[in-house]
Amino acid sequence: ATAQIRIDPAGPEYMPLANAAAPVVDNTYYETEYAELRSTDLAKRVIEALRLYDDPRLRPAAQVDGIVATARVIVARFGLLQSRSVTSSDRMTKDDRAQGLVGTYLRGLTIVPVERSRLVNITFASPSADLSAEIANAHAREFIKMTVQARSDFYAGAQQFLEARLTEIKKR
Repeated sequence: ATAQIRIDPAGPEYMPLANAAAPVVDNTYYETEYAELRSTDLAKRVIEALRLYDDPRLRPAAQVDGIVATARVIVARFGLLQSRSVTSSDRMTKDDRAQGLVGTYLRGLTIVPVERSRLVNITFASPSADLSAEIANAHAREFIKMTVQARSDFYAGAQQFLEARLTEIKKR
């Protein structure tokens, strides 16, 4: 399944007409955005947002191979060992499970910029078409949220700097 987004560089919200020339953006801006789309941080955000750590459609199936694994299955099936209570250290937290899925997630993810455009295709492949569509759409949505938050943080920092500077100037 594929979702498509457009990446536009952040521009000033107000610009005098004399300065209204198209902004110059080099390829490093877009390469950075593509790297963000492929990042483990974004993958973790999507895994958390969709609670994929609880979704059996994404988890790789357990494989039983080798003599030791077979022996464990036989011992467990016939109860040959004393059972013990499960302690909190035996349980994986959702963060541990999410971290364990990142590799699987990134292997299913493909980011492909559309030539001579600002468009990017986000494709996710899994055995479940429904899951693939959910993940591709969520990946696009979480990337947009992440970008908006980063820009908001930048503008808040700029505002604080300018307010402090204005206070200094007024004191003179």
